[in-house]
Amino acid sequence: MRGAVTDSAIEADLQALERISQKLSAALLETEPEALLQAGIDLQQGLQRLLAHPASRWGRLQRQRLDRLGRGLVFQREGLMRRSALVDRQLQHLVPAAVGQSYGASARVYGSVGRSTGQFSRLSA
Repeated sequence: MRGAVTDSAIEADLQALERISQKLSAALLETEPEALLQAGIDLQQGLQRLLAHPASRWGRLQRQRLDRLGRGLVFQREGLMRRSALVDRQLQHLVPAAVGQSYGASARVYGSVGRSTGQFSRLSA
């Protein structure tokens, strides 16, 4: 009886994670950053719930579904990297002084510091 309860909990968490993965894919296609952020947070929380289940309770089909989700995450990660590269290029066109100041290869542990672009001669309100 205990195994059936655990298996149904795994199934419910796995279905929830599949829905979240679909939501993340849709958010990647949208231009709304808040939707993408929320989908990423939901994905992280869903994975934590799912991985809290003991491995001995996982069925073969559930493991296959989790593997399929993992392969899908690879594509979503690549989509996020493409989106990041696009944002970096757009930023370089809008703010030329920001070239190399986004979180690219030159970023240190906490990101790179901004470069001074000049001095203010006076401030006015």
